[in-house]
Amino acid sequence: MKKPINEFFRSTFYFFLCLSCISNTLNGQNTTKDVLKHVPLHQIKIEGYLGTKINQSISNRILQQDVPEIIEPFVSRKDTYLWRSEFWGKWFTSAVSAYEYTLDPELKIKIDEAIKLLMKTQSADGYIGCYADSARFGVWDVWGIKYTLLGMLAYHKITNDEKVLASAEKLADYLMANVGPGKRDIIKLSLYRGMPASSVLEAMVILYERTKNKRYLDFSLYIVERWSSPEGPQLIEKAIDGSPVLLWLPCEKEKLGYWEDGYKAYEMISCFEGLCLLYKTTGTPIYLEACIKFYENLRDNEMMVVGSGSAFERWYGGHTKQTEPAKDVMESCTAMLWEKFCYQLLLITGNPMYADEIEKTTYNALLGSMKTDGSWWTRHNPMMGERDPEPRQQCEMNQNCCVANGPRVIMLQPELATMMGASGPVINLYSSGIYRVNLTSGTPVKIAQKTSYPAEGSVKVAISIDKPELFVLSLRIPAWSNQTLLKVNGKPVQGIKPGTYVTLSRIWKNGDKLELNLDMRGKVVEAPGSSGQYAVVRGPIVLAFDKRISETDELMLNANIKTGDYIDLKKVKDPSNQIWMVYDVPLIDKDGQVKNTKMCDFSSAGNTWTKESTYKVWVHKK
Repeated sequence: MKKPINEFFRSTFYFFLCLSCISNTLNGQNTTKDVLKHVPLHQIKIEGYLGTKINQSISNRILQQDVPEIIEPFVSRKDTYLWRSEFWGKWFTSAVSAYEYTLDPELKIKIDEAIKLLMKTQSADGYIGCYADSARFGVWDVWGIKYTLLGMLAYHKITNDEKVLASAEKLADYLMANVGPGKRDIIKLSLYRGMPASSVLEAMVILYERTKNKRYLDFSLYIVERWSSPEGPQLIEKAIDGSPVLLWLPCEKEKLGYWEDGYKAYEMISCFEGLCLLYKTTGTPIYLEACIKFYENLRDNEMMVVGSGSAFERWYGGHTKQTEPAKDVMESCTAMLWEKFCYQLLLITGNPMYADEIEKTTYNALLGSMKTDGSWWTRHNPMMGERDPEPRQQCEMNQNCCVANGPRVIMLQPELATMMGASGPVINLYSSGIYRVNLTSGTPVKIAQKTSYPAEGSVKVAISIDKPELFVLSLRIPAWSNQTLLKVNGKPVQGIKPGTYVTLSRIWKNGDKLELNLDMRGKVVEAPGSSGQYAVVRGPIVLAFDKRISETDELMLNANIKTGDYIDLKKVKDPSNQIWMVYDVPLIDKDGQVKNTKMCDFSSAGNTWTKESTYKVWVHKK
């Protein structure tokens, strides 16, 4: 582990850094622009399997939410500890995204009602929340204010309703009137080294960008300054230092719910998501450096093969422990916030590795935590065993954090699917559908995809444009696709490299066609730190045994297979129609004979949420 930076010099450095940051931002010198931008969501229509899952989440979860249920805690204001104030904002942001995507008038009526009911609860002092007067600014109060602000700002974005923006400002001003220098200390207002409360950074930066009112930027910088205090989580310094996140803070207690525990996964990622936004506002290089190093830290030390991590809601060095049983493995919220964080880094950098990570998480951990009809989400999503639906989260409501978060992240997929770069459209996700973009010239382009990806590797793309025009079309080539074929109007494209965008600069004409074939061979991946345990993957999909289809007793990989080897997989149909993908996988039985056994995609494994579909990922080598 590297030697820690001297505390005095570190504090002095960050003090002057913040002064410089404020000066440059106000002078317009340091703000940055995203390399990639999402297009209006109503111009994106995802079909196929992913599109079905998005539609199910909208119809069976988002539209079905009882609005009075999540408003009532704001009316009664009796909480002294609970986190019920998060549920309105989480649901509401997903509902706004779903409306942007569908333009469904029924959904618009629902979100209009929800914002009006919420604003009616605002006190004269500006407070909107669920906490009793005597418990204001208790453990989860500011955390709830964050989600309330995010919901109000999402509504303002699509409606430009100035009354809603004014209400959000009044709430933020109430927070700042009570928290800050000489007042309550942001890092002392909640558990986990103040990370839940200080993650309000995300909302405060957005509010500054929306209003250009300097006091919101000042408060954002105050939050980051308090992180760097001796009592704070020191997120920026620890990230740049590069030591595994598990070593960042001392932790001897074994239960959640106290201030010293600085390993809470969800809240930590949420803080870094806010730091990404602050980087875009200020252009301060160290903020981006810290975010990228934090990403690398989690990828290398915590994230598992299915694109998630954590146990008992904490970081625990899970990258090398993923074959071992652990308590409450992979809280679904961890996967969801990991996607949101990677999405911000993708916008900022345009690096396709972040899209690779999002895709892996989506098709494994995210869809694996979603009920088959989209009406609910699991709390925990382990590598073996059965999934945990946990209908209620000890919060006196028919809610839990992952049920509220899941729809937010499934609605991230249309934002990610096809984006705009400086020179033209950028295809990040492959799924049948219609993707409409407007070039910088204003010319509309329709990009139609026809594919069953990731069940198959073939993707056909058709371009519709009113008149020929020069632009660059970029397609993500996943890092795992070592053999990729691409043709434009039947002519092969050369020099395709895994883990990059292939950029096609030409005068595009109406009716131009592309044919992409990605490498979907089965591949063997060794578990990091394991004693000879392996996973079978196919493209972005991790395969798993499932009790309904698999015979797993004493079956092993061939001893001659090495890490990275490709193996033959034969696609077969699941007669029950409960499972998305099923493959015959050649394994070795106890007598040394090759025996095909069925494995399925991780998201389908265990999808009954009962012992009927007990599952596991890992297989030993003979």
